[in-house]
Amino acid sequence: MKINKVINLLEEQYPANGADQEDFIGLQVGNEESDITGILVTLDVTLEVINQAIDSNSNLIISHHPLVFDELDSKNIDKYTMAKIEMLNKLNIAVFVIHTNADWAPTSIAYNQAIVLGLKSVEQGNLNEYVVGDLVKELASIELINMIKETFELDYDIRTNLLGNEKVNSVAIASGAAGSLVSAEYKQDVLIVGEMKHHQWVYANEQGKQVIEIGHSTEGIFKDMIQVFLEKEGIEAEVSKEQNEFKTI
Repeated sequence: MKINKVINLLEEQYPANGADQEDFIGLQVGNEESDITGILVTLDVTLEVINQAIDSNSNLIISHHPLVFDELDSKNIDKYTMAKIEMLNKLNIAVFVIHTNADWAPTSIAYNQAIVLGLKSVEQGNLNEYVVGDLVKELASIELINMIKETFELDYDIRTNLLGNEKVNSVAIASGAAGSLVSAEYKQDVLIVGEMKHHQWVYANEQGKQVIEIGHSTEGIFKDMIQVFLEKEGIEAEVSKEQNEFKTI
C-alpha cells in the first residue's frame, strides 16, 4: 500500500479545508508514492518518536502537531528542527500532519474528549470550534477537575479560576490553544480548553467566565482516534509512547 492511499483516507475524514488557513498541515516530510512498511501515530514528532518509528519499521508518522510551523523552505526553521527533517529524509520516514482539521472536524478531538468524559447530549458549537455537553449529574467544580485528571491520567495540576465549590451541569470543550473561545457566546457553565494565554485569563475573570485549562497532553486522544479510524479501514497503526508533557513538582 502506498502512503498516498492512507493520506487520501485521512483527508476524507479530516479535510484540509477544515483547518485554519494559516495552519501547516499535510505531508511535511517524505514521498507519498512510497510503499508503507508501518504507521506510527503521535502527538508530536520528537526524537523519541523517530526512534520508535525506526524500531517498529514504520516509514509513516501521522502527527497531530506540525513538525514545522512554517513553510518548509523558510529560513525561520531552527537548526534543531532542520536536523530532524534531514534525519527523517535520510531514513525515508514520511510525516503527515492533521492539526486544526482534527480540532474542528465533526469527530474532533474535543468531541472524543467529551465522549470519554461521559458527557451526554454532545453537540458541535460555533462552526465546530468547540463541543458542548451535559454532565450525567451535577458536580462540584473540584469533582469535575478530579474526573478530568483521572480520565486523562494527568499527573500535573490543572489551571482554573474556579474555587472548587461551584456547581457544574454543562461544559463547552475546545482542544488545543483555544483560549480565544472564552469570548464565544456559549451558555454552558464551564469552558474546558487545552491552553489559555494570560490576557484571556484576564478577560475570563473580568467577564465571570469559568474556565479549566487541561493542557495539550490531553490531545493524546488523537492517537486513539486515528488508530481506530485506520483499523476500521483495515490498516494497522501503532501509537507512540511519547512522554512529552510537563510535570508539577
